[in-house]
Amino acid sequence: GMSPASYVSLSFASPQGAPTRSNNPTGGETGDGQEKGQGYENAITSAVAFFYQGNNGVNSDGSTKIMAVATFNVESPTEPGNGIDRKYTTSPQQVDLENGTYNVLVVANYGADWWTGKTLTLADVRNHIQTTAWTASGSDYSNFVMTSAADATLTLNSNSEDDPATATVDVERMAARLD
Repeated sequence: GMSPASYVSLSFASPQGAPTRSNNPTGGETGDGQEKGQGYENAITSAVAFFYQGNNGVNSDGSTKIMAVATFNVESPTEPGNGIDRKYTTSPQQVDLENGTYNVLVVANYGADWWTGKTLTLADVRNHIQTTAWTASGSDYSNFVMTSAADATLTLNSNSEDDPATATVDVERMAARLD
């Protein structure tokens, strides 16, 4: 029969202080390789979320099936203070998944749609992001790829458009392998 669908909204939090980009080949936030990001690197205009159920977040087995993909329009940011520099929120989108808890890998400013009509695994998504991040042209800042720094989860429970399931995602410039 018809599976229930839920509406989902994402929030992106940009911590206060100099926006950073990772310049550390081992990844993570504690390396010595932080440098101040540019304004255009930190603006978020679009986002895509890949839903899956993994046992280790973004580092789950590469064969983990992507169960749904949703694209989001991002609204103008607010400046809430309290340690948050800017917060972006998306319009709610319908996601055709059964009720339950899912991992979400979010990519901001994703550029072209490459996933439609494909059966994807988590490895496919990680590898595509990796490739895209390194091929961004030095002069074209419109497609700056940012990914969720930490694994996000969402619990869907037939959420209405007025009361969407929400996840807050910290994003960072993609500069190291996800796995």
